[in-house]
Amino acid sequence: MPHMEELPPAPGSVSAERSVDDRATDYRSLSPQVGGCKRTKGNDRAPWIRALAPRPTMKSTLTSTGLLLLATALTFPLTSCGVMYNSRRAELLASASPADYGPPPPANHEAIEEGMIRARLKDPDSAQFRWTEGRRDIIHQGFASPTPVLVWVTSVGVNAKNGFGGYTGFEPYQFAWKDGRLFAYVFQSGFWQYVE
Repeated sequence: MPHMEELPPAPGSVSAERSVDDRATDYRSLSPQVGGCKRTKGNDRAPWIRALAPRPTMKSTLTSTGLLLLATALTFPLTSCGVMYNSRRAELLASASPADYGPPPPANHEAIEEGMIRARLKDPDSAQFRWTEGRRDIIHQGFASPTPVLVWVTSVGVNAKNGFGGYTGFEPYQFAWKDGRLFAYVFQSGFWQYVE
């Protein structure tokens, strides 16, 4: 009897589906897991993609939503503190007399400020200082506080060597004095640091 070649089954027939399933089963038996994902019928083409981009779970969705709500809840009071601070600051500026600011900084304020600055520098011996005249000003009573406070502010420009031995140029530092004592200072961060 002559050898007859078997023809492939017609697409969509029951025997065609079985042969596809059999091939998939054979393929899975060679490598049951790739990238930590089990191969299934809808997952044969690129199973590692699911491992790289897992579907969000209810827990991760709730966590993301919770973090977003927390950020919004924290932003609103800080923004409203800024609005309240600005309106209170304007009222205080309009009603404050020079005597309300209290006494100016002590005579040795430059030595105190210089010591604080030198303690933060990489090469304190290279520091060059430029002081300006103290001025009356208003700052927050504490971080993000809606309450303004009357202070004297002294400013100093500092030029010092960095870690590579080059001068950085004059950088601003500010100190707030209230009732003859250091109340707060600003170094390069731009935010007032309050003295306890």
